[in-house]
Amino acid sequence: MAGIALAQAFVDRREHLALLERCYKEATAGNGCTIGIGGETGSGKSRLTAEFCRSVAPSGARCAVGQCLEYVRSPFAPLRSALSALAAEEPGFLASGSLSRSALATVMPELAGAPSHGDASGADKLDLFNAFAALLQQLGQRRPTVIVVEDLHWADSASLELLQYLAARIDGARVVLIATFRSEDAKSNQALRSALAKLARLQRFYRADLAPLSTTEMHDLVFNAAGERVELSGTMLGAICSQAEGNPLYAEELLKTLIESGQMSPERLPNTLREAVLDRFGTLDEASRTILTHAAVLGRRFKPDFLAQIADASLADVLKALKRAVDLSLIIEEHNADVTFAFRHELTRNAIYSELLLTESSLLHAKIAEALEAAEPAAHEAELAFHWWQAHQPQRAAIHYQRAGDAALDVFAYRDALVAYDRALRFGKHSGGERAALNLKLASALHQCGLHDRAVGAVEAALQFYETAQDPESAAATCLRLAWMLGGYGDSEAALRLTQRALDLVGNDPSSPAYFDAHVQLMYVYSDFRWEPDKFEQHRALAELATGARSAATQAALVGLSAVAAVSLGKTAEALAQAEEAAALALASNDVRAALRFRATLAFELSEAGEVELADAAVARTLELMHAKEIGGLTAMWIIATFARAKLQRGQLEEARELISQALAADIELPIFRLYVAHAGIPLGLVLEDDLLARRCAQHDLIQFALHSSHATAIGAAAAFAENHFAKGRHSEAADLLTDLLAALDRIKAQPGAGSVDDLALAVARFGKDGDLERARRYLAGAANATRVRSTPARLALFDSYAARRKADAATAMAKADEAAKAFRDIGWPLFEAQAVELLGKPAAALEIYKKLGAAREVKRLDRIVNPVNLRGRKKGELTAREREICGLLVQGKSNKAIAEQLVVSERTVESHVASILTKLQVSSRAEAIAKLRA
Repeated sequence: MAGIALAQAFVDRREHLALLERCYKEATAGNGCTIGIGGETGSGKSRLTAEFCRSVAPSGARCAVGQCLEYVRSPFAPLRSALSALAAEEPGFLASGSLSRSALATVMPELAGAPSHGDASGADKLDLFNAFAALLQQLGQRRPTVIVVEDLHWADSASLELLQYLAARIDGARVVLIATFRSEDAKSNQALRSALAKLARLQRFYRADLAPLSTTEMHDLVFNAAGERVELSGTMLGAICSQAEGNPLYAEELLKTLIESGQMSPERLPNTLREAVLDRFGTLDEASRTILTHAAVLGRRFKPDFLAQIADASLADVLKALKRAVDLSLIIEEHNADVTFAFRHELTRNAIYSELLLTESSLLHAKIAEALEAAEPAAHEAELAFHWWQAHQPQRAAIHYQRAGDAALDVFAYRDALVAYDRALRFGKHSGGERAALNLKLASALHQCGLHDRAVGAVEAALQFYETAQDPESAAATCLRLAWMLGGYGDSEAALRLTQRALDLVGNDPSSPAYFDAHVQLMYVYSDFRWEPDKFEQHRALAELATGARSAATQAALVGLSAVAAVSLGKTAEALAQAEEAAALALASNDVRAALRFRATLAFELSEAGEVELADAAVARTLELMHAKEIGGLTAMWIIATFARAKLQRGQLEEARELISQALAADIELPIFRLYVAHAGIPLGLVLEDDLLARRCAQHDLIQFALHSSHATAIGAAAAFAENHFAKGRHSEAADLLTDLLAALDRIKAQPGAGSVDDLALAVARFGKDGDLERARRYLAGAANATRVRSTPARLALFDSYAARRKADAATAMAKADEAAKAFRDIGWPLFEAQAVELLGKPAAALEIYKKLGAAREVKRLDRIVNPVNLRGRKKGELTAREREICGLLVQGKSNKAIAEQLVVSERTVESHVASILTKLQVSSRAEAIAKLRA
């Protein structure tokens, strides 16, 4: 393949790659086409074409690239360069072709030994263009051909004319012409804009414009690019993706800066990006540069009239400068309720902003803040806080930061709230009580951003103040808040300890509001962290004895926890009613996040219980509320992660992959959250053969977190890592990890609930140590006996089938596999059903289930058993590479003689291949074969 430099694994632009591959398939049948690929600088145009060329190379395609150069604009140079590269791959081709010596001398004089004649005109130009077209036709006759012209925005007029001429004449050739160009130049470059307009009128022209990558695509790209070179935290990964704003090149440059320097910030803008922006910025006149610099101080988005006020310029001058900046792709115009402008990227703004002296920027920020305060200060709290901070007036900034934090928290903008509260604490002068209250607000934002250590620290700071101030009610309430957080972070022992501390602070007095809250918190411990229904009921009864004030939030929590327990006890109707009551109570007090938690928990518990239809309805209601209220943060991502696991259990693999990608893109550092994502993401990646997904989820620090957790579900979730070890051939490491996880369960002395350790037990049955089988079964049987769900008994039957098979007890293995297969079929868990069917000795039936689900790994594994290959590695009836090539020529209507001439083989050889093709396609005639192939 000439001129293609391959990059790392391709993780984006799948839709556009599919378009290219579809066009190539049509071209191989004699329907050539031209494709224009537009996108901003760094959007991945070259990467896309390189991946496409790599993907078609095995089919026998020849690919070449011609580059348009900004500083050397020679007529026809890109196409000549590509054709020369193809000629170098096949030296004898041009000599044996039908082109005249004079035409060859004009097209590629360096190959014909003749001097170049430069541009052509009139009849000479027509002869030359026809010669190019004839050469492309000849190339396509021998082998499908792909020619890529890079950076068409720098092409000379002669090359643009030639491209248009060829595009109109290759529809009958086995040729794909691809031209890449910068989308910004498609607007400002008159010659390019005209050429694209003319190409667009052709029937066989396609245009693909590369939009910025999605958040999930960017995370995949950066993670893959980092490879083994650097350990990227979720925070740093998120920072790179956020700053790059969907641009692959920007992301790679930021990653390079991080690797080289160990740090990344707007102040450390990579030189390659900064200089690219400043080169364009430098083409503006001085007045326009001044206006744009003022815009950079205003922020990412700005209104032209306010910019005119700050820059002391007329609106006409401002609009003139902005129009030029739009042409240079420095800013874009946005049309909403108001016409506003925005820098195309935050990196663009930072590059221009960095040209200011610190004193200059400080004075401008103060000027902007004063103008905002004189207008509508209440509508601009966040902007006022930012500008007073940049003006180095921290006290004035702190006032607005606290208000901005409250506003951000009200609309679930947790990261904005985090920054605002953090700066309000650092810059403001607060009394002890004010600082404690502010710390608790900061803790809410930190928690929702998954920054668990800092969230705990903020609550502890507030607790220390209330205890020192001898305020037992506030201290007890803060203790319970800390207990709830630490329990959710995987430390149920700390949750129990802090809850008892809260009761001690209020003297275990039923008239204290903390008394009711504490016993509801203990209900949470004994239903979610460890399944002890007797203690759950004991604390529910004590909570009902409370005589003090009950907050709406805790009353809703009591009803919601009762719903969870009801599902586990098989009381489905009761659970549904209680969950809706809890959600209604939460919504009545405007606690949308709590309502979401109640509905989502019910949905997941119903899924675990095997009540799939009810679970689907609960999922739909949860997502409807989440999207309607635009809830983000940890609450939303926790819901996404739990629903991904439910989708995996249901065999809805692509939907599960989409949800896991969303959860990963949230950049939440909280270990227990990452562990739950891994619980679904690792087995999903393995079964889909999506190595990138499995690697992103398999962060090995989580194994130690699970082993030291006091949360049974967290311990059980780490079985996914054992699955990963086993899939990679590290069998003893996988078995050792399972032993360690069982020991961790023994340590916490907790009876797991339904679904908590089921996957761990099944992993032991499949590839654990013989000595661990009895212990694993005890936990699984205990969960089955303590609950009334349908899924755990089904998994127990599957466990017993695996265990009996290991003990060579064929009769028990078959009986239990049959029991499991029927149970999983009834509850709609096809992945588990397929395992049981395979244990029944029906690999073909299991294979069909896996095929319907798209479980690539299992399909490949069982396909080798059901459809063994011959000595040459082909399945019975599979066409050889030569037969596939002949099929393509048959579809074109070529005779055996014509095929023999083109492939340089004997006609008898072709006849033999055609006979084999008819047999393998199970058809009786050439016409029937062609019809089947075309279908």
